[in-house]
Amino acid sequence: MRLLVLLLAFTLFVPMSGCVLPPGEEGDPGSQDSSLNVTDSGQTGPVGSIPQSSIISAYELFDLIQGTDEPFIVDTRRQVDFIVNNIRGSINIPLSQLDVGIRELPVDSIVVLVSENEDHAEKCWDYLVKNGWSTANVLVLYGGIDSWTDAGFETENITLDQLLC
Repeated sequence: MRLLVLLLAFTLFVPMSGCVLPPGEEGDPGSQDSSLNVTDSGQTGPVGSIPQSSIISAYELFDLIQGTDEPFIVDTRRQVDFIVNNIRGSINIPLSQLDVGIRELPVDSIVVLVSENEDHAEKCWDYLVKNGWSTANVLVLYGGIDSWTDAGFETENITLDQLLC
């Protein structure tokens, strides 16, 4: 039931044309009525003041990862949360360390933020945009890590051996 509610929320709030469903899912989000897709960068989305065009679904992130221009996935949650559950290939830059951690990211790169809640996502997005990133290149994963796992995509955890290396 929870998955159905999330899928309905994605359909109503997040543009999903051209998305690829994870293995085993039925339906084609790319065939949805295009009138539901909001792409006006001036229109705010379901995450505070972040423009709708900067909010992506788990399916859209999956498509980005599979594409040629793989994004930098920046998980801004606490390190302990990141260790237990994260998207493969993501890096952990907690919100409290964002000012130092973003120096490693090219300003012209696509950055996808994985945050623990809407307020957290908005703070991270605002910080990056105020520090040189284009609103077109800073994206927020709607629903955070929960939306990723609810959509059926795999996550990984970090072992003690990996932490010590």
